[in-house]
Amino acid sequence: MDPRYGAWDMQNDQEKRWLQRNNETNGQLKRDWFAVLEDRYWTRAWITQEILLAQNVKFLVNNLEVTFEQISGCAVGQLEYFNDLKGNATIHPKNFDVKTRVFWYYMCSIGEQRKPSESKLISWFTRLPGRQSCYVYDRVYSLLSLASDASSIKVDYRTSRSELLYQVMNLYRTRMCICAWFYMVDMLDCYHVPDAKGRGNRSDTTPVFRLPMKPVRTESVMGDKIKDWYDACSACATRMPPPFDEKVQTTFCVKSLCYNIQDGHVHVYKNKHGKYEVKRWGDTTGYDVVHFQPGDPGTSKDDINLGWGSSPDLYDVFLTGDVLMKLFSYPDERVRQAVPLQICSWAQEGVTNMELC
Repeated sequence: MDPRYGAWDMQNDQEKRWLQRNNETNGQLKRDWFAVLEDRYWTRAWITQEILLAQNVKFLVNNLEVTFEQISGCAVGQLEYFNDLKGNATIHPKNFDVKTRVFWYYMCSIGEQRKPSESKLISWFTRLPGRQSCYVYDRVYSLLSLASDASSIKVDYRTSRSELLYQVMNLYRTRMCICAWFYMVDMLDCYHVPDAKGRGNRSDTTPVFRLPMKPVRTESVMGDKIKDWYDACSACATRMPPPFDEKVQTTFCVKSLCYNIQDGHVHVYKNKHGKYEVKRWGDTTGYDVVHFQPGDPGTSKDDINLGWGSSPDLYDVFLTGDVLMKLFSYPDERVRQAVPLQICSWAQEGVTNMELC
């Protein structure tokens, strides 16, 4: 018999026993497991090392000692039932919230009983979002022994948060994503870095990023009547609101920048003082542009990956970090606490949309 069938039968038997036990306890088993899942323990920064690097993991629950086999096997197999819905309702894995996915990752790691493979620091940020600690530094320091690319970062609680932010960003300065910037700002509660001219003098500044972007190309969409004709963005097919005049402003589609930011369009234009500003369509607020110039796709493998079909029709938009936060809707604190920020898969894979200047 195919061993896979045996594994499926075992899983089905375990699920039946779990459901039977949950019904016998009037749902108490489900409530207990949900309480375990919701416990703040799983968001503590230092447990990452405690769990992933331990030779033997045991959990202490009141006066009980529980081995990893007892907890991880059931947790992984019945995780769809660990929720606050009525009865035996389940939640599909694709709809798991952040806390459930983090719990699932730890349970799978415990069950595998093997040392985690080497991964970049940003990969650990991706797998384990929302980690908390008394000292914000520990959200980085607790991952250093696991990260394969962070040997340049040394544990030093005397350093400033701005300096630590710079050290983390410097690992990916030519391979950054907007969501990674948002994540790091939230993690360290800081969006300044030491001024290059004043390092060591406690002089901090907002970092500047270069975003290479292709201007919008429009396609005419014609209806039965002339009044129904309009121009659509060739990248996202969104109807471009009138007036759309390429001579007045340069418009960019943000769809391809990052999975985690809101779709839409931004345009760069000159204000009445002759200075460049940027704003989103539908927003009346304009933000300062540090510099705006025609870009050069380049041919070096070290250049930012601009994707298939790169052409000379490219612009470099230089924006400060705080403008990025306003332009691409950095969530407020209440939202960030309810739904921890995450880093998109593009950032983890090194598909980038900006670089640190």
